Amino acid sequence: MLHDRTLFCVTLLAAGLAAVSGCGPKHPETIPVNGSVALDGKPVEGAAVVFTPEEGKMATGTTDASGRFQLSTFQLDDGALPGTHRVTVAKTSVDPADPEKVVFLVPKKYGNPATSGLTCDVQKEMGPVSFELASEPQPEPKPEPAPSEPPQEPGPGTAAESPKTDEPTPQTPPAERSPVP
Repeated sequence: MLHDRTLFCVTLLAAGLAAVSGCGPKHPETIPVNGSVALDGKPVEGAAVVFTPEEGKMATGTTDASGRFQLSTFQLDDGALPGTHRVTVAKTSVDPADPEKVVFLVPKKYGNPATSGLTCDVQKEMGPVSFELASEPQPEPKPEPAPSEPPQEPGPGTAAESPKTDEPTPQTPPAERSPVP
């Protein structure tokens, strides 16, 4: 009986130690990351923020009404892996007139890690990060060319326009008037 009781206690102790020591999936250390996103000085609500490390799992978050976000990697709000991250910010919608067309509410370049130009060095005890985005300049509307009229040939009774030069044109003396009979 004593042997059974001892075996039971040792098994229970081993199980308790396994639970306390975290025998289960172990994740790399993450660092809490929060911040804000603004476009042309105004907070962006509902944008997806993604931090992609050089190696390892990416961290994601979504901005609230004030443009603020909190990143998650392995569990809610745990942050991001330490190190340098390429950052993307994307917000899209569907064009109601054409459900096949995606409308970018944040310029498309910010949604691609190769073109966003955004990075962040995640390190312990860092403060909030801020991403100030700018709208892409809209192309200037080109003036519409005036409708071109075909060149007109001088007709009877019209004088052809002579080319303009810097030299004076010779003046023809006025014709003498003859008295009216």
